[in-house]
Amino acid sequence: MAKIPRIAVVGSANIDLTTFTDRFPKPGETIFGQKFDLGFGGKGANQATAAKLCGASVFMVARVGSDLFGPATIENFKKLGIDTTHVKQVEGVSSGVAPIFVEPSGQNRIFVVKGANDELKPPLCFSEKGVFRGRNIQVVSNRMSARLPIGRPEHQILKKQQWNWRST
Repeated sequence: MAKIPRIAVVGSANIDLTTFTDRFPKPGETIFGQKFDLGFGGKGANQATAAKLCGASVFMVARVGSDLFGPATIENFKKLGIDTTHVKQVEGVSSGVAPIFVEPSGQNRIFVVKGANDELKPPLCFSEKGVFRGRNIQVVSNRMSARLPIGRPEHQILKKQQWNWRST
């Protein structure tokens, strides 16, 4: 019997606000959209969801806002079977959102408001070795890894070699 991978994902969790329209508005113009979708997204959240759907045991490290999207995001992770022990709400900050506008051709325009995702900083999320104990793979989303101090990745990624981690 194959061993189930244990994966820790450190990254963003957003709410995607997608509007489908015939065309993009011109500056100062208001137009009507044809359809609207609201969904869960974010690079880290998408990676965690994909890993869980592939059968892994997944642990998420993220920050969400104190708005209505924060608890909904945490509940969505739980429904998917993703461990939310270290998904924390940040008081007084909005959740990350991504308003997306899509034309019939598929051309899109995306604005990202990072919100609470900006509160997930390396000293905070990598400070306790025990948080990642028992995970044999860790995923740090590209947007998160850009904040790691250059020249010290072995320190900031919790000296992954001591735990025999594979890093992506």
